[in-house]
Amino acid sequence: MPNYSGVWTLPQQMQAVAAGTWQTPVPPTPSVEYLVVAGGGGGGSYAGGGANGGGGAGGYSTATGFAVSAGSAITVTVGGGGNVNANGSNSVFSSITSIGGGYGGVR
Repeated sequence: MPNYSGVWTLPQQMQAVAAGTWQTPVPPTPSVEYLVVAGGGGGGSYAGGGANGGGGAGGYSTATGFAVSAGSAITVTVGGGGNVNANGSNSVFSSITSIGGGYGGVR
């Protein structure tokens, strides 16, 4: 197909479409920006009165340009924070996983 440029009237465009010579631009691939944050870990617990450590923060991932397709399902899992002496849960967005934080210790 020839590469035409310039200003076209509507009748000229319709004539080119009918002749099969009108070039339709390819639309860009749709994409999204994402931020995936995992649940934080729970604090430490010690019944004997010792020092307790706080839980670790959940990991995160962020970027732009994640390609998506219209009408396609994307798996999303929101990781919860950990209870006392329990790790936080992972969060997932499609193929992107952020790891949950660790729980706090005791001394």
